[in-house]
Amino acid sequence: MPNVTGIPAWRAEPSPPTCELSQDSGELAAFIVAHGAESVCVETIESTQALRCSYSVGTSHPLTLGASGTMLMALMSREQRAEIFDFHDVDAPSRTRLEQACESAFRAGYAVSLSEVEEGVWCVSSPVTDLNGELQAVVSLMAPAQRSLERQAELIQQTCRTALSLSGGIK
Repeated sequence: MPNVTGIPAWRAEPSPPTCELSQDSGELAAFIVAHGAESVCVETIESTQALRCSYSVGTSHPLTLGASGTMLMALMSREQRAEIFDFHDVDAPSRTRLEQACESAFRAGYAVSLSEVEEGVWCVSSPVTDLNGELQAVVSLMAPAQRSLERQAELIQQTCRTALSLSGGIK
C-alpha cells in the first residue's frame, strides 16, 4: 500500500471523538481524506484486541475501493466522480455499481464495505463536514468481518455519531 507524500499533517494528536470511537467499539478508527483520486489515512487509532485491523497514516487507496472511498465520492459531483472513474480506468458496469453505491451512501449518511480493500475486513465510513457543510473527510471504523458482522448496526451508529460530533469543527 503506497504512502502519499505532500499531505499536510492533520492534527498533532488524534481527536478525542476518534479515540472514543476506537475505545468504545474496540476496533480501529481512522480519519481519511480525499487527495486527488485517492483516499488517504491522516489519523488512526489502533484496536488493542489480539485479532485486529491495522492501518497506517499515509496509506492510500483508489477512491473506487472500500467504504471510505465510496463515502468520500458520495458527496462529490457526478462530474468529479467521472474524472475519478476515468483516472482509474473503471469500466461501465463498475461505474454503474459505484454510482449506485454512492447514491445509497449519500442517502444513508454512511457507507459499508466488506473485503473490498483487504480480505476479511469490514468497514463503515461516515462524512465529516466543515461549518459550511462541505465535505472534509470521513471517519472510518475497521474490524475483522467475523467480529463485526453481528454488530453492524451498533458500529454504524457509533461511527455516524463520531462523524457528526466532529462535523462543523473542521476549518
